[in-house]
This record gives sequence, C-alpha cells and structure tokens, in this order.
Amino acid sequence: MDKASLRDRDLSGLADLAGSGAAEARPTLLRVRTRLFLDAASHSRDDIATFTTLACGLVPLVDADTRAFVAQALVGHPAAPAAVLEALLRSGGDAAAAVIAAMPTLPERWREEVLASGDRQLLAALATRADLPTAVVRDLAARSDEAMMLAIARNSATPLPDAVIRDLTIRARRHVPLARALLARPDLPAMDAASLLPLAPVRQRKAILTRLAEQARVAPRRARPAGSAVTRALIDHAADHDRLGFGVLIARAIGLDAEGAARVLTDPTGELLALALIVAGLTPDEAVRIFLTLEPAIARSVETVFTLTERVRTTDAETALLALEACLGKRLDRAGGRGAGHVPAMAPSRSPERAAADASPSVKGERESVRRQG
Repeated sequence: MDKASLRDRDLSGLADLAGSGAAEARPTLLRVRTRLFLDAASHSRDDIATFTTLACGLVPLVDADTRAFVAQALVGHPAAPAAVLEALLRSGGDAAAAVIAAMPTLPERWREEVLASGDRQLLAALATRADLPTAVVRDLAARSDEAMMLAIARNSATPLPDAVIRDLTIRARRHVPLARALLARPDLPAMDAASLLPLAPVRQRKAILTRLAEQARVAPRRARPAGSAVTRALIDHAADHDRLGFGVLIARAIGLDAEGAARVLTDPTGELLALALIVAGLTPDEAVRIFLTLEPAIARSVETVFTLTERVRTTDAETALLALEACLGKRLDRAGGRGAGHVPAMAPSRSPERAAADASPSVKGERESVRRQG
C-alpha cells in the first residue's frame, strides 16, 4: 500500500473518530486537512467540495485557537472556499478578525455587516485593510475607539481624508502611541507632524522641522526678537527658578496666552521651551543658560540640554514660530507690539522686567492665570 493510501486511511479513521463524538479529535482533523489542502499542488472541484463540507461542519465544533489557526492559514490562499471563510467569520473572535483583515477581496456585504455589528475587534481588523472606501474610513474614525484609531493611523496603505487626519492629530497630542503611528505615515502633512513634535522620537524631530522650514520659506512671517532687556530678565527668572515669572514674561514677549505658557513650561521634552526661546530671539548661549537653570529635569540630562541647544542653533525663527503654533493649536498674538514694550533700564531687583511685572496689575493677573493653567 502506497503512502497516499496509508495517509487517506489514517485520515478516514480520524474522521470516523471525530464524527462518532470524540471531540478531542476534531481540532487535529481540521488542522491536518487544512494543511493538506494548502499543500496540494492543485485543487479539483471535488477536492474543494470535500474540504468545504468537512471544514464547515467542524468549525462550529472546535476551539477558538484552532479556528484562528485555520483562518490565518487559509485566508490568503487563492483556492480558499468562500463558504469556509464565511463560517470562520460567523464564528467570531480571532478567526473572524483574521478573515476581515486579510481576505484579498472582502465582499461588500461582509464589510457592511461588520460596520453594523459594532464588534470592536472586527472593526479594528477592518481598519487595517488597504482597500477601504473613504466613507468607511470616516465611519471608523468617527467611532472614537482607541484601538480603531490606532489601526487607522497605522494603515499607511489607505489615504486618510483631511478631516480624519485633523481629528486624529488633535487626539494624538495626548496619546503617544497614536502620535507615533501618525508620525510614521509618509502622507502626514508637515504642519500636522509639527503639532506632534514633543511626542516624536528625538531622532525624528529634526526631520519634522526640516519639512516645516520649507513651508515657512513659502510664506515667511518673521518673529520680532523680544529685546535684550527681556532676554536678561528671562535669564534672571530662570536662574532664580521662578517658573511663574518666567512664564508670564515669555508669554508677553511672544504672544502666548496662559494655556500656551503653561504648556511651554510643562512640556517634559523641553522642545516647546526651545521653540519659544527661538521665537523670542535668544541666542544659543543665552538659551543654554535657561536650559541649565529653569527646569531641573532638563538640566539633569546632558543629552537633552545638548539637543535643545542644537535646536536653537539650527532652527530659524519663522520655522520655530510655525512649529510652536502647530503644537499649541493656535496662532501667537503679537498684535500691538506685545513683547516689544518698554522695559525700565534700572530696577531694584537686578531684573529690569521683574520690577515692572511686580508693579503691574495686568501682569499679576497673568501670573495667576499661568499658575492655574500649570
């Protein structure tokens, strides 16, 4: 008796055992028959019909791991019977997700059923497909499910509508995995990438600013330096570890509101602080004095101080202005010369601006606003 006959006899015995109620034999039979089906050099109509009948009968009777194994093995095969794939889809769980994610051509009827089901696992699997219509992408994004948003962001094969990119980018400002997924997309616009600058890997931040610089050159909007007196006052506030006073002064110098100043001060990467100092017109030497004194967490990291100082040295004011506005989600208000105001040349506190700030009710109000935001 040849090997094929022995194999068929063994499988026939296993099939009889599975059919007689021996549940432990069913997963093995389904796995083996699936493997043999996939390994076959060709598939006759009878072969496909036989496998379909066996598999459709066993899928509801086997465990979830076996169903997932069969789905993952079978879904990409050109001869995979649609009836078997549908049985795996109906079985739910990992098997259904594998069918939805990897089936070469997903029937529209199945896609609509998944959308209507509300099943989070299946919806997340659907979001990974490269052939999603724009309307489906919008539908999935509108559900605001974390796993689904990550799947959409990671699916670089599917173009994202502008409204979806904007929504995902806003959400990503407080969600590092989502930010990293968006930043890995080659089609993410420069401004959207810049808005996620503090969440980007350190090695990627320079590339983001390089892309943004091209946009800044097209429509330059030159920032006005804050002036030497304000610069000295900022350095003094930092030296005294007066973060509130520093926040009020940098806000007035470059047109930040209280929320923006608080974000600059609390950004753990220091990137927003570096951008603010560039916009204010500080030199790398002046900026490094602030990096070393204002925030201990920054000062303790030689690598961070070096990176931020390099950022100040290599980034022009127009690019920094665009990047800071992108990160904060608003334009800086420098109307009326905010930040270019007169600073007393002589003040009793060795910081000319501090004396003016302490004497000004409006600055006291800003100081309290920054305190609340921070």
